[in-house]
Amino acid sequence: MQGEPPEGTQLLFENAILEIWRLSYASNSFNFPLYQEFETEFDITRPEFVTLLCAAHKETVYPYDIYASTLLPKNSISRGLTRLEKKKLIKRTADREDKRRSMISLTSEGRKLYDILIARALDRQALIFDVLTNRERQQLTKLLLKVSMHAAKNVNKV
Repeated sequence: MQGEPPEGTQLLFENAILEIWRLSYASNSFNFPLYQEFETEFDITRPEFVTLLCAAHKETVYPYDIYASTLLPKNSISRGLTRLEKKKLIKRTADREDKRRSMISLTSEGRKLYDILIARALDRQALIFDVLTNRERQQLTKLLLKVSMHAAKNVNKV
């Protein structure tokens, strides 16, 4: 790194919680602009997007799985599910084994919107990570998984 740090970023270089601060800063540089764009252009909130993301990776997903995968508040996920259902982007069906549980799946319209949104998310992710070599990115991905799995097992008791 050369030159002076950008104005207002001094805490990225020295503070009591340096690693998590840097991780949060990088995450916020992805999340806030992306979710603002999604809300403005598509009327899709963060809980709605993460629900679409979770549902896109499985044929069906339970609301609890979305919460466990995102650590967003359950009421936020619940409101997101309701909004997505009203928009006809997801459908809920009762679980055959436990009628009290609902399973979530994408509709064809939900899949189309997800494909548009994920392309934008991938573009934004590329902007953030293009400073890394392929090897550095692979190493970062491996380390982030290690830290995330540790947090899931030991820190984020759901």
